[in-house]
Amino acid sequence: MIYTSYFARCNKLPKGLVPISIARQAPAGYTGLEYKTLAPAWDILSEYKQTKDERTYIQQYNYQLFLLSADQVVKELKELAQSDQIILLCYEKPDDFCHRHLVAKWLTEHGYDT
Repeated sequence: MIYTSYFARCNKLPKGLVPISIARQAPAGYTGLEYKTLAPAWDILSEYKQTKDERTYIQQYNYQLFLLSADQVVKELKELAQSDQIILLCYEKPDDFCHRHLVAKWLTEHGYDT
């Protein structure tokens, strides 16, 4: 199973879940695993920070995901974590707009439990 959360909850994650950052840059002090393949491309993130245009961000990031193999991504995440109990992390709170929600939807659409 693959879960999602945010860095501020790192100390409160359920035992047995392996945290993996999917942010472009993890916060100072984060010493866990990182998987940059799912981080938004710099140009996508930079444009979003300037425009706050969620629709364009979603289109561009979904295209970034389209270019990936969900099976390969999950395989690499499990190998990195040495577990199939993974929690993907980035910065935004659960109700905030965030690419990890797009990742969860993409994985679900490809048959993975999130």
